[in-house]
Amino acid sequence: MPLQNYPASAVNAGSSGDAQKEIETTAKALVENKGKSVVVCGINNVAIQNLVNGINSMLGNYGTTIDLNNPCMLRQGNDADLVSLLAEMSRGEVSALFIYNSNPVYTLGDTFADAMKKVPLSVSFADRADETASLCKYICPDHHPLESWNDAEPRKGFYSLCQPTISPLFSTRQMQESLLTWSGNVSGYRDYMIQHWSSTLLKGANWNKTLQDGVLENSAPSASNNTPKFETGSLKPEGLNANTPSPSSGFELVIYEKTGPEMVTRQTIHGCRNYRIRFRK
Repeated sequence: MPLQNYPASAVNAGSSGDAQKEIETTAKALVENKGKSVVVCGINNVAIQNLVNGINSMLGNYGTTIDLNNPCMLRQGNDADLVSLLAEMSRGEVSALFIYNSNPVYTLGDTFADAMKKVPLSVSFADRADETASLCKYICPDHHPLESWNDAEPRKGFYSLCQPTISPLFSTRQMQESLLTWSGNVSGYRDYMIQHWSSTLLKGANWNKTLQDGVLENSAPSASNNTPKFETGSLKPEGLNANTPSPSSGFELVIYEKTGPEMVTRQTIHGCRNYRIRFRK
């Protein structure tokens, strides 16, 4: 059945009362703002993700509010890769593990901690002995961001530069410089960055001027506006409830992380997460 032929009531047949009214109101607002809206999926259920893609396609959002030609390069964590890593660690197939800017034992608990025991070499670049670093063979504390050189590509073709504002306060070394040293490269990370940018990104532009600007637009946004054709055959109704627990009596607690705030790390305060909690009767 074409997506547009699904009635609003099919979105959640179990909803009633105020919840059903909210669904219908939201659907009406989306239809009235075709090409000016976006629907986001916050769950790792592929069937639901396909359904959300279909809704965005039906609303004409691809090529307008959804730009596939100039993607955001942030938040590229991959759950499947993490599951694969855990399996390889558990089988003793990982010889060395380097952990940077993350605390997986805090997040995953004993699942990750037990797998780490089978890794011969584990190195954490944390600035303190957190839950993961405490279990590593070595802790090689990284500089604070204010003490570091760095670069980033937050959006395709748009690059940014970071430079130190203070000298290191403690006996730390930037993670990238540690990797260079261990690989036999005697150049400092700043010199390595300059060489890399000069040979790949600057294309004749002046390093000092680029550093002063702090940003570099290396390629104009693509003018292509090819709208992908959504294959309705990818919708598999039988998978929509695959991760949905069976109804039960009493209260149901749903905890999910908001998409905006991320875990606070590398600060002088404890990491925290911003959660929203819903109770259902």
